[in-house]
Amino acid sequence: MLLADAARVSERVRTILQKATVAAGGLTDPGWASALSEWNSAVAGFVGTLERSSFYDRVRTGGAMPLPPKARIIVNTIIGLGSITAESSPKNVTALNLENVGPPGLIKAACICVLSEDLIRFTGAADFLGGELKKGIGIATDEESFAVLTNGITPINSSGNFLADLQALLALVETSATSRLYLAVTPEILKQIAALPDSSGGIAYPTLSAVSGGNVAGVEIAATDGLDSGEMALIDSSGVGASSDTITLNGAKDASLQMDSAPDGTATNLRSLWQTNCRGVLAQRFFTAARLRDSAVSWMQNAAYSVGS
Repeated sequence: MLLADAARVSERVRTILQKATVAAGGLTDPGWASALSEWNSAVAGFVGTLERSSFYDRVRTGGAMPLPPKARIIVNTIIGLGSITAESSPKNVTALNLENVGPPGLIKAACICVLSEDLIRFTGAADFLGGELKKGIGIATDEESFAVLTNGITPINSSGNFLADLQALLALVETSATSRLYLAVTPEILKQIAALPDSSGGIAYPTLSAVSGGNVAGVEIAATDGLDSGEMALIDSSGVGASSDTITLNGAKDASLQMDSAPDGTATNLRSLWQTNCRGVLAQRFFTAARLRDSAVSWMQNAAYSVGS
């Protein structure tokens, strides 16, 4: 734009024309992003609650072994037995079965949301954005952690009776006095279990919430969106390992993104957040998960419950 023309246009028009002259770029291009990207780490009230938004974190904070990434892990797969001996009597030798679990890989879960600057200014936008990021990070974390923990474990089929299914899952998990048991179910299965009647027509499990779950026979039951329809997984937290880095929240207004929730791996049709007056917010976490013994996990498919089951 010529200087003479620039003097005759409004500030808004000048801004629009300046935006239109900026070439597309991305955060993966250091030469472009170093000058324009403006990622600022933010600490928001909901970041702490992200750690409580997944089933993985229930298990991680409920008895799982801390599992630093790339560390060699040696575990004992049987219970060491002590003995009582009389004075001057021989003392028994305790057998252990040590196995090398191998270094756990570092897993990254990320969720990006894009909002217009106008929407961000509305009251309640932060709560809305926080809720969406929580769900995204929680689902991604649960999906990957279940894939890791159930890898190599053969699922069993549901009998159609909840108590019978719970007994079957319990029979496959070896427990000790230090065990803590967690049953992961889909939201639909949790509603079905919570509404099951007893023999007199009342609620069979009155302390079990259809939303937040509860405790049945010493097993903590909770819903997760990380399982497929009809699946349930029983986990002894003392037999798994898990660690999580601090969840971070970052924002950018000068990046270019492909507006596709399922890209094919090639960035196409990039949209400039700056040119479209939008802002991107990224929630990200690094975590580890490993099954330390095979008998710590059992899982089931094709579960569904109704009156009479």
